[in-house]
Amino acid sequence: MGSLIKQWLFVFAVVALCFSLIVNGKEDTVEKPKKGKFEKLQSLASSQLVIDLDSQQFTKYVEDGARNYSVLVLFTANNPKYRCSVCPGITSEFMSFANSYLMYFDSDFNSEKFLSNPIFIGKLEPDSGMEVFQTMKFTTVPHVLLVPPSTSTAKTVFKSEWFMKSGDFSDKGISDFIESKAGLKVPIYQSPIVKYGPYAAAIVGLYMIGRLVRAIYRRLYDGIVYFVGTLIVYFISMAGIVFNFIRNPPLYDVNPRDGRLHLVMNGARNQYVVEGIIAATIIVTSGLVFVSFSKVVPQTTGWRQTVVFILISVFFIFSLLFMNSLHMIKYHVPAFQIPDNLKALLR
Repeated sequence: MGSLIKQWLFVFAVVALCFSLIVNGKEDTVEKPKKGKFEKLQSLASSQLVIDLDSQQFTKYVEDGARNYSVLVLFTANNPKYRCSVCPGITSEFMSFANSYLMYFDSDFNSEKFLSNPIFIGKLEPDSGMEVFQTMKFTTVPHVLLVPPSTSTAKTVFKSEWFMKSGDFSDKGISDFIESKAGLKVPIYQSPIVKYGPYAAAIVGLYMIGRLVRAIYRRLYDGIVYFVGTLIVYFISMAGIVFNFIRNPPLYDVNPRDGRLHLVMNGARNQYVVEGIIAATIIVTSGLVFVSFSKVVPQTTGWRQTVVFILISVFFIFSLLFMNSLHMIKYHVPAFQIPDNLKALLR
């Protein structure tokens, strides 16, 4: 009887061991691909905050198979040949959100904060992912897509509600979109200058306006008051201040990868605030120099007249070169060139 019980116990142990091996083998078969994709994305995100995707990576990590993570993708076209004037600005806002998201979980892709609701961030350009753009049937850019986790191994069908509606593509707008779709609130990081700068500027501005109104009242019939007023209006027009209030562009841009400062935005239909101020300052200063040219030069004689003339000429050349540099950065062509139709006529 005792030997029979031992035999049955042995058979039961063998069956239990086989069953355990089969179950574990199935679990490994299901989990390993997901774990491998997740770890690969972790590695990519650690080296580049916003992953520069290509068509194959988009298919592998976003479109195909099960996912135990979400993916936020920006479809954009920053290459000037595609003539997307808004793409650089929106890409800058997207990078700003990505930087805030990185700070949200302290740059640790293995932290509990990240692993509880993992979202990887990527960017796709036509030059590296034209097949995806054609499959999506995009006729315009940019687009922001949030793909949620999935347990299905079938190819993902992208739903319209996964796309961010056209409108507020700011870093805060993207954060609100993530909160509504993934239930994750990402606080947008702002430097003290950006956060409190407008308040300080408003206080200084009100003080200066008060002083200006007082000065105008005291010199109501002085021609210099109206001259200065004209300069202010001209400066506002040249700097695009009204445009800034309507479109609310960023003050400037800092590349989070290398820390490089960008003051000029590519394209003709958008600008940074600092860009407009720099251009307007050069234009107004140049105008004032050339207006005073007719009064200063005749009042000097001898070598002083020559020095003044040389200084004004150097400033004139410097102004032209500086404005040409801004034009090259913004439009990728020189500001001063012979039109093609005139070249044809001269030939």
